Amino acid sequence: MLTDQEMLAIAKRFIRRIVNKRIEPMLYDDIIRKPYGNIYHFNSKEYILIGDFETSLMGGHF
Repeated sequence: MLTDQEMLAIAKRFIRRIVNKRIEPMLYDDIIRKPYGNIYHFNSKEYILIGDFETSLMGGHF
């Protein structure tokens, strides 16, 4: 069974691979913990920090 830290590291590597290289992705702090694993939500760092809709990844979650 993976630890929370290991699952977080995997999530961070995954979003870096799938997101456009010009956009820096960032995970939201709200993590949904389930018996089968964690659910993370993400968007562009700029959208999370500033709220600029133009930089949103539109529906970024997995």
